[in-house]
Amino acid sequence: PSAELFNLLNDLNNLVVNDEPLSSHEKREIIRLLVHEDKHHSVTMTKLCKILNVTQEEIKGYRIDKNEKPIFTDFKGLKAFLVNIDEVNKSFFLDNFFLIDQIMEALTSSKVLEDRVKVLQFEIILEDRFSLMFERFHCF
Repeated sequence: PSAELFNLLNDLNNLVVNDEPLSSHEKREIIRLLVHEDKHHSVTMTKLCKILNVTQEEIKGYRIDKNEKPIFTDFKGLKAFLVNIDEVNKSFFLDNFFLIDQIMEALTSSKVLEDRVKVLQFEIILEDRFSLMFERFHCF
């Protein structure tokens, strides 16, 4: 997720709204609303326009796909991780990307379940809520 966040920041750094780059405050607000609070953890042009209170024509500098549609960083890794986390703990993890990075690294470090458990036991205290993740992910 940290790499995905870095990529999103790169996307946001390239945006220009009405010939002005986004301010640090605007970038933080976009990340807060779309990464931390949006249940889909996705960035779309429609959502950006709503947050910035502008039209798509006022925004420049975004990447486009082969169909000329705007594209932004997709948080695939974050989404895959959060599928296995209950609602109570999602906000904790969204505020601690470094911990998600450590867990994801451990989950993908080996194909052997016991090895992944050992790595996580060394780095964090395991709780029952993580057991499902070990069984579901042999790699991302």
